[in-house]
Amino acid sequence: MTSNGTSEKEQIIELAKAGVRPKILAKFFSMPREQVYDLISKARTQGHAIRNFMNGAGGVSEQAVLMYLDGMAVASISKALNCPTSTVYWAVKMARERGLPLDEASAGVSREDHVVVRIKGQNAFNISKEAKRRGMTPTDLANRVITAVLTDNLFDAVLDEDAPESTSQKGASHVH
Repeated sequence: MTSNGTSEKEQIIELAKAGVRPKILAKFFSMPREQVYDLISKARTQGHAIRNFMNGAGGVSEQAVLMYLDGMAVASISKALNCPTSTVYWAVKMARERGLPLDEASAGVSREDHVVVRIKGQNAFNISKEAKRRGMTPTDLANRVITAVLTDNLFDAVLDEDAPESTSQKGASHVH
């Protein structure tokens, strides 16, 4: 169980119900595909309505999302898959709409020009949830938190367990 009561298994089941393909779930959660398939199969026998995913039927969209999870830029994915960039953007957008918390790159800006921080599993869901609550994208929220740590030199306050509470509170006030 994770801190908010949702296990990784439950998250996988919910994302599968929403239509996120098992291969993508395996890559996102860094687990063997067989384990994801087993979780989905067991969930189906327990009455969860999860559609059947045809092997190999993911096509360009699935490949685009897998490459995006590997950190490739949209333009590079488009070139590698010999498809329009709009197809790649659409595939990533659909994965997000189905609940997969992917980072949100600025339109027209190559992700390779930026530092990409991969936040996986429960932490990705938590930052997405908090960002939504604040009316922000997960990327904007992560950027604000990291900027506050860098600007105010809050590394010790964030990373050291022995840091006084007042230091941690001071750092928290900078993230709105």
